[in-house]
Amino acid sequence: MTNDVEGLGYDPKKSELIFACKGSPNLKGHKKYKHSKAYYTYNIETKKFNEEPKFVLDDDQLIDFVSEKMKGNEISKSKLKKLKKRIKEFSPSAIAKHPKENHFCIISSVGKSLVVCDDDGFVLDIVFLNPDIHSQPEGITFDSDGRIYISNEGLSLVAKIYQFDNIKL
Repeated sequence: MTNDVEGLGYDPKKSELIFACKGSPNLKGHKKYKHSKAYYTYNIETKKFNEEPKFVLDDDQLIDFVSEKMKGNEISKSKLKKLKKRIKEFSPSAIAKHPKENHFCIISSVGKSLVVCDDDGFVLDIVFLNPDIHSQPEGITFDSDGRIYISNEGLSLVAKIYQFDNIKL
């Protein structure tokens, strides 16, 4: 596989591991996905890897979402262009399932962004992380109350973990 699996998450309701691929989203001999990132599953109970992606996030889908989200906001064209560039660089570093909302949260170190999507890969929100706080966001998880934790590989090799109570999902 040339998928370069970067993130591994767990869906306890389905007993599935979910793999976030930052490389080619294609498996040998299967449908080709261009300009997108694929997310595959492995069922722990049946011990079977699903060769069809659980969902695929297309680069244009993410860019369109940012355009729609920013519509009506008083945002300059240059700021919008920068946000679109950041989301176009989206490359999953980690994935986690929210324990209460049942949404997937996928973090990207490149572009410093967080994509929230449902079980079918429908994008629900995109949050741009503050690069002053998140120098290199590489990990994401939740506690049982739904608080989000984001880990960062640090500058000068000092790693940090941040907890957030109120990130809108």
